[in-house]
Amino acid sequence: MIRARINEILQKDGIHSVGFIAGGIKLRGVFLQLSSELKVGSEVYVGFKSTDVLLSREALSGVSSENEIHGKIMSLSLGEILCTLRFEGKISFDVLISAHSAQELALREGDEVFAYINATAIYIEKYDND
Repeated sequence: MIRARINEILQKDGIHSVGFIAGGIKLRGVFLQLSSELKVGSEVYVGFKSTDVLLSREALSGVSSENEIHGKIMSLSLGEILCTLRFEGKISFDVLISAHSAQELALREGDEVFAYINATAIYIEKYDND
């Protein structure tokens, strides 16, 4: 889980777009339901599945993912089918990608990469009065 503070809440037709500040970076999530207890300034924990992360060696433009995080691969375990790695930037998290993708990108420990997470993949794990 990643500790974050809500800095924006937009709502239209029952759909919420929520901006977060986590570790000094901006993240955005889109939610069909949002607790009425959550307000701008609320402290929350957000997350996403390790399989919902896209990695790139270069910063991407013209993509629909709103959440871009620059960082470094701190550890990498390459199996026959899957590759697990630890990503560390202003926030840190685990990533699970196919071994084929890791090999195609020639990923190694210490490499700098960009991580992308779609706004629809972000979830709120808990908030300050949990």
